[in-house]
Amino acid sequence: MLEFAIYAYTEHTETDFLFCKEQYDEILKRLPSKGQIVFYIKQSSLRRYNPYRWCEIIAISDNKIYNIVYSEDDYGNLVLSEI
Repeated sequence: MLEFAIYAYTEHTETDFLFCKEQYDEILKRLPSKGQIVFYIKQSSLRRYNPYRWCEIIAISDNKIYNIVYSEDDYGNLVLSEI
């Protein structure tokens, strides 16, 4: 279900977020058992026209925010959080 939600969201917002089965499984391992999952769009400031956009994932559980999939740079190189 999460895979479909990510695919649908990124297709609708025309962002890049491609992953293989192994990465999907790793994302699932990092999600808390209860709470909310938030997809949000980030955009590179390096290009003025047609900037690169990507999707990041955070989870909110027990009043804490967890970065699940995030980027540490302005190029959209995604990183999975540590378990």
